[in-house]
Amino acid sequence: MTDHVAKQVLDAAVTACTGLSTTGTKVFRSRVHTMVETNLPALLIYAREDAMEEEMIGMQTDGTKGHHYLLTVSIDAIEKDASETTAENNLFTIRKEVQIAMEADLTLGGKCKDLWLAEATIEDRTGSGGSPVLAMLMTWQFRYRVKQGVPQTVLS
Repeated sequence: MTDHVAKQVLDAAVTACTGLSTTGTKVFRSRVHTMVETNLPALLIYAREDAMEEEMIGMQTDGTKGHHYLLTVSIDAIEKDASETTAENNLFTIRKEVQIAMEADLTLGGKCKDLWLAEATIEDRTGSGGSPVLAMLMTWQFRYRVKQGVPQTVLS
């Protein structure tokens, strides 16, 4: 059986972000991943919220409802460097590459109606001792539409 459109969108985002020059294949579809230094820089990609847009419910020509959803996805870039400035600069390079990859097709191959980067914040995740570990948390929004009762099929 085909996956829910939200999972299809999430999988397409992972595919789009795999193979960047900065992170390569170090892309993990997970909120939590044990980050060893050899896996950095890396991306963590995961769903946060999937909310129906009530004002966007509409009837289809066959009499069924079409539902619009707004899926929120985090794409977190993790980097470690002896210099905090270098780590932060690397995160901005990763952000640029992620934006280029994601915005190359605003429908992710027809999986969504639109997508955009809503916010990017930087956090210090340095534990005790060692070099600075920084994370850039990029919050992406994906608008998609499904037919009522058929959540695995994208409505155009």
